Amino acid sequence: MSISDSVSAREYLKLSTRDLHGRLDAAAGVMRLETYPGYGDFLAAHAAALIPLEAALEKGGIERILPDWQLRRRSGALAQDLADLGLSCESLAAPVFRSEAGLLGAAYVLEGSRLDARAVLGRVSPESPTRYLNHGEGMKFWPSFLAVLERNADVRRAPHHAVAAARAAFGLFIAATPVRAMAIAS
Repeated sequence: MSISDSVSAREYLKLSTRDLHGRLDAAAGVMRLETYPGYGDFLAAHAAALIPLEAALEKGGIERILPDWQLRRRSGALAQDLADLGLSCESLAAPVFRSEAGLLGAAYVLEGSRLDARAVLGRVSPESPTRYLNHGEGMKFWPSFLAVLERNADVRRAPHHAVAAARAAFGLFIAATPVRAMAIAS
């Protein structure tokens, strides 16, 4: 399979990462997000992966490709929610992204997780801090990201770089997910 007139970059990434996305969704599905400890575990896992991924994207120059990157960043909102719950987290080591395709592959995972946050929000206690889950509400981040992804020449030339980066980003989220959630979901 490759990116072509019949397969978009989005579809190529989706098909190439669906196994990891499925594992992550299954693990999140068994977490008790309606409880403070369960929601705290969820936020800490996301912070352990998202914060270093955003930093790696910035180091790689994501703002050259996504000029509105500072609006898309969610690390601050996530840190505030964790602080409200009296929690902190250990960040995992993020990969280095050396190409535009790699940057966009990793960004695909982060931008897609914003869409998944809408479903998670319905399972969280109304008293819980939700800056992270509500970040970007009303913004058109997903469609504008897809437009950049689809027209990027490096993604079309080296889709395997985008896939490798997306799989690495999903892998970081999986590594950060509590072991008990991964075990139940398997």
